[in-house]
Amino acid sequence: MEIIQITQRHGEVLEAFEELQDLRPHLNKLEVDGMSRDKSDHAGGHQCLVIRKLNWRSEEVTNILRVLDALALVLYWTIDGRPRPGKFPHI
Repeated sequence: MEIIQITQRHGEVLEAFEELQDLRPHLNKLEVDGMSRDKSDHAGGHQCLVIRKLNWRSEEVTNILRVLDALALVLYWTIDGRPRPGKFPHI
């Protein structure tokens, strides 16, 4: 998944959950370079995505980003349990 798509997805989560608005300026500081890049690997003919740990980024920030990714999965589904249009987000 492109890094820009990840940052857009995080922005969508912040829009949906107003309780998280205080995170916006901090995410803006991280920008694209603050996100770990997914490494694509083809094991046995299947694509495998691996999250690379950024040594300079704190564990707390990494955990917050993981929560935002999980909330993005919640937003993928409609209220009646159907998937929204588009590609399923990678976790």
